[in-house]
Amino acid sequence: MKIDSLKHKWQQLRESADFRNALVFLGFVAIAAVLWFTFALNDSFQDSFDVEVKIVNVPDSVTFITDAPAGIHVSVHDKGTDLLRNGVMKTPVLTINFSEFASGGVMRFSKSDLFSALRGVFGNNASIASTSVDSLCLRYTTEPGKRVPISVQWEAEAASGFMVSGQPKLSQTSVLLFSNAATIDTVRRVETKPVVLRDLSETATVEAQIKPLPDSKTIPSVVKVTIPVEPLVKKESKMIVTPVNVPAGESVLLFPSQVDAVYYVPMSKFNEAPPQVVLTADYTFVTGRHTGRLPVKIGSHPAWCMNLKVVPDSVEYTIVR
Repeated sequence: MKIDSLKHKWQQLRESADFRNALVFLGFVAIAAVLWFTFALNDSFQDSFDVEVKIVNVPDSVTFITDAPAGIHVSVHDKGTDLLRNGVMKTPVLTINFSEFASGGVMRFSKSDLFSALRGVFGNNASIASTSVDSLCLRYTTEPGKRVPISVQWEAEAASGFMVSGQPKLSQTSVLLFSNAATIDTVRRVETKPVVLRDLSETATVEAQIKPLPDSKTIPSVVKVTIPVEPLVKKESKMIVTPVNVPAGESVLLFPSQVDAVYYVPMSKFNEAPPQVVLTADYTFVTGRHTGRLPVKIGSHPAWCMNLKVVPDSVEYTIVR
């Protein structure tokens, strides 16, 4: 019933004189708007556009050492109709013929070349007010690339209860280096920019930039670096104490000769054999002392064996002559 009532009211409205007058008024408004827009577009305007840069006819043997900009920001003054047609209704593209402007390892596109080409993009009547770059000078090489290894510059610290468990891993171990023959012959490796990470509680992967070399280019210029991080777990084992600095003709017996060692290792090494740890009792502590015990000194041990402590921290001794 409500739908039928609405239909009936709509039918009455359509047949009314006020409705017809409103339609006529809206029609005149639309025509006036179109005429105004058409006349307005004949006036001169200034607007800015992002112009795509495209270099064509580049031989396969050429590698650009200097990258061309992806686009140029251009401010153009022209009739509205021309700006609409050349800048709004289509993407403006600046096309540069490599063979016309390249020579001796450099492609030069001067300011006059740039402005002339942009007038070709926007029309000969267009006035180029300003550009984000006023010329292009791109270096290139025809030398083949040389594969060189990557050296990672890094510094990482783990959070409490974790440890950095090994050297960084790279997404690839080498890059292709492009330059002139003299430069390529002197380069043995490339380095990343420093990778610095703090308070790590899990394995982290970051992107690292390759340090640029003068007049050279590396492909890729970015590599992924993975810093392995593991949680620390507590472990205990018996370890031998060795007497040192014992004079010739004498020997020292230690009681006990083994002590309990408590330490933390990364989880991946928990089931491995105990680490090789050097524990010593120095005979020189005997001289002038009458305590009857020698302190146990912790010597060399693997870096992954963390927070090592021994119990007891001293042992009794007997000198045998």
